[in-house]
This record gives sequence, C-alpha cells and structure tokens, in this order.
Amino acid sequence: MGQRKNLLLTVINIAALLALVVLAILTKSLPFSIGNNWNISSTFSDLFATLSINKIVWSIIYPLLFLFSIYQITMSRKGGSEDPIGKVGVWFFISAIAISLSFFKLNLSLLWPLLILLISLVILYLRVQQKDASLGYRIGAIFPFSVFLGWISIVAVNEITLYIYNTFSSYIPFSKGILTLISLGLIVVINFLAVLIYGDIWFSLVGVWTLVEFYLKLSQSTDADQKVNRITLAGIILLILSILIHLVIKGGRVARQEASI
Repeated sequence: MGQRKNLLLTVINIAALLALVVLAILTKSLPFSIGNNWNISSTFSDLFATLSINKIVWSIIYPLLFLFSIYQITMSRKGGSEDPIGKVGVWFFISAIAISLSFFKLNLSLLWPLLILLISLVILYLRVQQKDASLGYRIGAIFPFSVFLGWISIVAVNEITLYIYNTFSSYIPFSKGILTLISLGLIVVINFLAVLIYGDIWFSLVGVWTLVEFYLKLSQSTDADQKVNRITLAGIILLILSILIHLVIKGGRVARQEASI
C-alpha cells in the first residue's frame, strides 16, 4: 500500500512539473515575473525587478525540480528513513498549483499565490531536512528545495513589504529608504539563519547572488543612498563569512571523524 501511494504521488508530482513547463512555454513568461505595480515602491523593489537573477534563477530551479522528479522515480519503490516522496507528500503539488496561478492574468493579487507557494515550500523544506542524510538524498531532495525556497523567500520579502507599506502607508511613519533597509535586513537575516540553523549554503548563495547584483546596480546609480550601499555590502560580507565559517567547521568535523576511524 505504501509503495502504491508513493508511486501515485510520484506520478502526480511529475505531471504537475510538466504542466508548469508547458504553461511557461505557452505563456512565454516566468512564474511571478511581476514588475513594480505598487503606488509606492522602494529602491530595492525598483532595482530588484531589473536584476538578471529574475530570469536566470528559473533556468536553475526547473532542472533542479526535474532532478528531484528523477530521484523520486528511483526511490518510489523504496522505504526507510530516506523517504523523499512520503516527506514531500502533496505539498509539491500544492506549490505547483500556486505557481500555475501566477501564469494567468486573473483578477487576483499575485500576493496570495505567492504566500501559498511560500508556505508550501517552507513546509517542504522543513520536512525534507534530515541529519546524516546520504549524498544522494542531499542532492536529490534537499538541494532543489534549498535553492527554490532561497529564491522565493526573496521574492516574498519584496512583495510582502511593499504590500504592507502601500496598504498601511498612512499609519507607517518611516520613509521609502527605511523600507529598502527593512527589505535588505530581512533578506540578510533569513539567509544567515539558513546557514546558522541548517548549514544550508545553497539557500544563502541565492541571497548572496541577489545582493551582489543589487549592490552593483546600486553602485551605477548617481543618486544612490550611501547608507543602503553600506548596508548591502555589509550583508554580503556577513553572508559570505557565515558560509566560509560553516565550511571550515564542517571540514574540521569531517577530518576528525576520518581520523578517529
């Protein structure tokens, strides 16, 4: 019964992924490829819409999701503690539905599909985490969702902060410049925690990539706020240092384990 359920979930997940690719081809668009449609924006949101990562990252995410699908097929008849299909459950399908809604110009704010996608990916991310996982499991199950959630968390920070600011601007005492700093601060904190708690450098590298691109764009602007420049650079340095420190600690741990054998 368990194998039959896993096989059914595998078929559903692969069909959902193929449907997303077909939608992307037919609509000639990317998921949540939204520009700045808010009345009030921030420096981060204005430049964020122009970053090349918006397009390039999906050429990475889609192959990674296919990698997960292939891994599902190979594991569909296996059980044990490394059960990616059972851990993912229906949440991959739910995330696919949320993404598909972003392809259609419905009379619906894209914030809601984005929130559904964010929540489903957070649940997926937490469910697939496993200590002492095999290399195959790390590559086939953890790695794809690390990159995927790393990117969607940045998109969500941008959209949610803009939504709150535009909806409650009359009650919010800070300026657009502060809104940019809040967005940057949230991105840095989220990516730092990914490394600190889960040792997830892939998640954090998506954040580093975004911040580096943003910093370079900002540096080309003649009227750039130097405070935003400095905060962005500090965030990049913090994340890179956290990644390097994690790698050094992990390398030392592996060396000690090998020495004790």
